[in-house]
Amino acid sequence: MDQQTLTAFTSHLANIYGPWPSTLEETEKWIPRPLTDAHRGRYLWTDSFAILDFVTLAYLSKYDNDQQQPSPSPLYLSLATRLLTYTTSILSTTHSGPPYTPLPNGGLRIGKPTAHGPDQDGQYYHYLLVYLFTLNRLSLATSHTSHNTRALHLAKHIHKHFTAHTSFPDRPHITWKLDETLSYPLSGGREGNVDPIMAYSVFRLLQSTGAAAEKENVHLAPEIAVYESIVKRKVEHGWTSSDMLDIGMTLWSCHWFCGEEGEEWADMLCETAAECAETILNIKLKKPSLSSPSLAFRDYGACLGLKCYASTLVSSNPAKARKLQALAEEILESWERRGKEKGGRHRGHKGGVLDIDDDDEDEEEVWLKPITEVMHCAALVPGAFMKGFLS
Repeated sequence: MDQQTLTAFTSHLANIYGPWPSTLEETEKWIPRPLTDAHRGRYLWTDSFAILDFVTLAYLSKYDNDQQQPSPSPLYLSLATRLLTYTTSILSTTHSGPPYTPLPNGGLRIGKPTAHGPDQDGQYYHYLLVYLFTLNRLSLATSHTSHNTRALHLAKHIHKHFTAHTSFPDRPHITWKLDETLSYPLSGGREGNVDPIMAYSVFRLLQSTGAAAEKENVHLAPEIAVYESIVKRKVEHGWTSSDMLDIGMTLWSCHWFCGEEGEEWADMLCETAAECAETILNIKLKKPSLSSPSLAFRDYGACLGLKCYASTLVSSNPAKARKLQALAEEILESWERRGKEKGGRHRGHKGGVLDIDDDDEDEEEVWLKPITEVMHCAALVPGAFMKGFLS
């Protein structure tokens, strides 16, 4: 890890959540800065990514505390834990209020600013899956099994709601978005392209963490079997995507099992997703006008996935690993070039923060800035998102 990249990573995160406390004692009372265009300042996807970014930073900032091996920074782990607690306290309560009361059927809201209309607040399954993964990683990073225990209980609970709305009992279906009470589907009740794949991987990670699962006797085998059947169907029917975030999260989800015996589904999906990413990037490089500001965070998601997949091929296929890594860097550099063309407003993935004068931004760029920054961090250094990083 070169110092320039570490500085950029920290700057991007500080751009949204800084300044943060400098001592452990101060973190206990830290109130994270409110996010733009988010209900009561919190947004589940963005905050979940930021928590994982803090965990990554803790491991990148290891210090020698007189132990034989360097340890993760307790300050950054404490910041991650505090952000988790604060975000959960807000998004686990109703949109309407005050008073804000606990959601009647559990879960966590998206954090959208509006309670009604076509883009109303509710619960996204893929957002909840990232949150569950965050609990799992924080459990491993801090050795507090209670985080994974919470994730196991929440996973089992929300599964029954997101799989309840299907017309064919013998053909499981995951609803992409439900209302905040988990009572009825929104957005037509459609199934997200990546949701079953993410669920299949995340639920297996929660279960395999072990100690908490045994202690609480929470077993996700029935739920995992449902996701396995959907993923198998997707593979058989030829999964594909033209959405870079979709592609990235598929690569990330599958990389946990790539190359393992009996997990050919993961290898097949990763190979297809990587091909999709390369095809889309070639089109974008020929037509840069296709890359609007709203696509930046989606492209960063693809970078995250490509780097995760590449990490599984370093030994078995180093040439392909280098190609995927180069593809991810090319995406990052394309956004750096775009920023320079706009007068230096976006100073690249190694040159510092996404320093944009709010007076010079359009409305879309302003409200996308938090999600773009935290995903830029993960694209630079996948860290806690990557298999083996916490080992």
